[in-house]
Amino acid sequence: MLTDVLEKPGRVRPHFQPIVDLQRGEVCGYEALARFTDWPGVPPAEVFAAADDHGIGGALEAQMVREVLEARPHVSADRFLSVNLSPHAALTDEVQDVFAAHDRLDSVIVEITEQTDTDLDELGTALAELRARGALIAVDDAGAGYGSLARITALHPHFVKIDRSLVHNLDNDPAKAAVVETLSELSSRMDAWVVAEGIERLEELDTLIRMRIPLGQGYAFGRPGPGMAELEAELAGHIRDRYRPAARELHIAALIEAVPTLPEPVSARALGVLFDRRPGPEYIALVDAQGRPSGLVRREDHLRHEGPVRSLMLVTRDMPLAAVGRRAMARPAARRFDPLMCCDESGRYAGLVRIERIVDALASCVVD
Repeated sequence: MLTDVLEKPGRVRPHFQPIVDLQRGEVCGYEALARFTDWPGVPPAEVFAAADDHGIGGALEAQMVREVLEARPHVSADRFLSVNLSPHAALTDEVQDVFAAHDRLDSVIVEITEQTDTDLDELGTALAELRARGALIAVDDAGAGYGSLARITALHPHFVKIDRSLVHNLDNDPAKAAVVETLSELSSRMDAWVVAEGIERLEELDTLIRMRIPLGQGYAFGRPGPGMAELEAELAGHIRDRYRPAARELHIAALIEAVPTLPEPVSARALGVLFDRRPGPEYIALVDAQGRPSGLVRREDHLRHEGPVRSLMLVTRDMPLAAVGRRAMARPAARRFDPLMCCDESGRYAGLVRIERIVDALASCVVD
């Protein structure tokens, strides 16, 4: 009986599949996938669909969310944990109550699945409350139809997950490659990370690395399991070898500059103390309790009593300069020349990178 799963929570357990950085060859997080002990041969999607038919879909998804959130202490600080959530369930009191029991949702990705008739404005409002407490948002099955594009543009996710149907045999299908490139460009304009799902073959993996898709997931890295597996050393080396940039390719690390930082929450008085110095800084970086960048305050905005810039473009020290420049210029015009916030391998703030320095470095580069 489906109700037994709610009465005995141990009957639904998360299994974890690694999500891999296709540049460094490292696991950067895990997607939690539901597995039911009473129905080992039944696809989980069918169990959730049956639960919806019986009016307990929200309660069942809430149980899975609870299990995933309780697994967070087992995830290292530099990795994230992703939990699937249907649009309908995201609006239920059962799911919202589970999230509300946690003050902070840092390093949690809420992955919105499937296409339904859910009101996207209402869904966006519900997700905004989770964002405010540190959760990141992902949209699943990008490229599977017009509905997926509507969800991307309405929800402005942090992650866009490319549907496995586009990844399958990508290396032999120029049309699929063109669609993936288009989705990557769209995601860059929204400052979202792309995750390619369903990678099963090395040829697919190598093609995605050449296309500079940043993150990947699939059986090539490991099947979902009860533990949080690491990437095999041989495969990690393969990724790093394939990604290895040309010897003359410039990286962000050379352009990082230090600016004053303040922890959140920050007061106008604290900002004023720094900005009133002579000479004072042009920017002050804001960081959260874990040292991750959360905002940027410009002197001119402070003088006009305007708040911090929150729509930050985040980069890492080893990112190729040319790729970062293209991504920065794909941002909306109003934000195109905002500085970039650089993070270290753990996601902590490492410094500021100004667009003018990127332009100058690229202009100075001699191309053979």
